[in-house]
Amino acid sequence: MLRDEGRFDPEIVSRIESHEIGAAGHAVNHFAEEISQASASELRDLAARLSPKSPEDVVTEALDIIIKKKSIFQCRDAHTEGGYYADAELGMDWQWENLIEPYIKDADLSTVLELAPGHGRNSAKLLGQGAKELHLVDVNQTCIDACRNRFGEQYDGCKMHYHVTAGDSLPFIANQSLTFVYSFDSMVHFDRSIILAYLREFARAMRPGATGYIHHSNYGAIAPNSDWAKNIGNRSDMSAGLFRDYCAEVGLEVTDQRLHGRAEQRGIDDLDCASLIRKP
Repeated sequence: MLRDEGRFDPEIVSRIESHEIGAAGHAVNHFAEEISQASASELRDLAARLSPKSPEDVVTEALDIIIKKKSIFQCRDAHTEGGYYADAELGMDWQWENLIEPYIKDADLSTVLELAPGHGRNSAKLLGQGAKELHLVDVNQTCIDACRNRFGEQYDGCKMHYHVTAGDSLPFIANQSLTFVYSFDSMVHFDRSIILAYLREFARAMRPGATGYIHHSNYGAIAPNSDWAKNIGNRSDMSAGLFRDYCAEVGLEVTDQRLHGRAEQRGIDDLDCASLIRKP
């Protein structure tokens, strides 16, 4: 009714339409039971805070929760096949040498968290870079199993830890325990609401002075409020500017950003962004 009365901000309407949040929305219906279970606690908390808020505020917050959970389950199911990871590993040497290693070669890798490692192609590079303790975190149990089989509990002097996440939190990582956070070629698919949730967790878990390398989408600069599953390269609606805003919101610094496009073997110019972060 609020939408029909024109009382929704255009951005809210755009997100509802692009993510097909409605009775006919395929993804929402496909994951309806999981979304309901995973969202229950957050929606109850929202309901408890309902009285001082306007209906538009409540809808905005509820919409963020639903889109976040839908995107987690979509992304999880889209990345369960081993063939993808085998193909992606073929280009890892070039990506590491040209897009990653020059910017993290001086990072403190005493205690590292890698988010969404897949089958470990980036993990192997971090281990080769001298990581001493490595937490691998993925929403897919199959990916965690593949990494455990590949690296074991100790690998070349590095202690390995394996965690399955709910998709937007890191409750198994202690406060101020990490010296470095890392994700490459995975968070490009994460909806902006998921990235904000993880940045909050990074800020909590990073030690003062800790740094990170986060590879994320910049497609939101082209198509804001869009659904990653329908976009070029399955890129989400994150952007370099929004990432900076989110980092400032949670108390992290962005120390450098580099856009990736055709020269970095991406489909279009400025499709992605590599952001270097630091906890003051």
